[in-house]
Amino acid sequence: MLWEAAGSVRQGRLLLAATVAVVLAVVPAVSADRDAGSKPRVYRGATVFPAVTPEVIDIDLSTVPLTPEWQPGDPIKEIPRRHTRPIPQDFRPAPPIPGAEDALLAAQENAPRGDDRAFTLPILNMDGQNFTGPNPADPSADVGANHFITAINTIGGTSVTIYNKAGAIVAGPFTLDSTLGGIGNCASGSGDPVPLYDHLADRWLLSEFADTGNHLCIYVSQTADPVAGGWFRYDFATPSFPDYPKYGL
Repeated sequence: MLWEAAGSVRQGRLLLAATVAVVLAVVPAVSADRDAGSKPRVYRGATVFPAVTPEVIDIDLSTVPLTPEWQPGDPIKEIPRRHTRPIPQDFRPAPPIPGAEDALLAAQENAPRGDDRAFTLPILNMDGQNFTGPNPADPSADVGANHFITAINTIGGTSVTIYNKAGAIVAGPFTLDSTLGGIGNCASGSGDPVPLYDHLADRWLLSEFADTGNHLCIYVSQTADPVAGGWFRYDFATPSFPDYPKYGL
């Protein structure tokens, strides 16, 4: 889970009022901390890491170099399957509770039926990013209030394209690590991209893991504008390889 602290606006510039913390469910563990005047908070089955202070990136993504387009005959990278822990073999579902009713099934059976509940034609239908060399490509995307962001693996990291709601490209495709990664661990990304829109804060999140060590590179937009509004960069160290993480807002 990822929490972004609320920011404050001073002299027209967004200032981060606190740091971002991440909780990773990576190993069985029990830890506790105590707030002043309250009972200890216990985290079970998760490892809690210190907060990470972000680096500020002021950039207009519409002006950055584009990711070279993959052409037939270019190299194809096969990404091997990783096994970081034993896989349980017993996947049998729990037995049903005698006499219990499925509330969701009942709600579905009682739901009104008619054309007013049917899917209509898409308002906008457009192509996403093309194949860029690696297999699997892991294409992913999210829709925001004013933008649509797609991300896909390349042989050298993540390629990102930002569209407006009319379907026009307003930034990219650009390579995430060379554009927002700066120096250090995030200067060389290795893919597994996650674009995510936070509808509560009207902010964007982009993520990939670093090419060296066990690091998650997370980027949070400074404003609601993912193109020219700037970003924050976070580098989280993890105790094991963070293979394709999932986030909750």
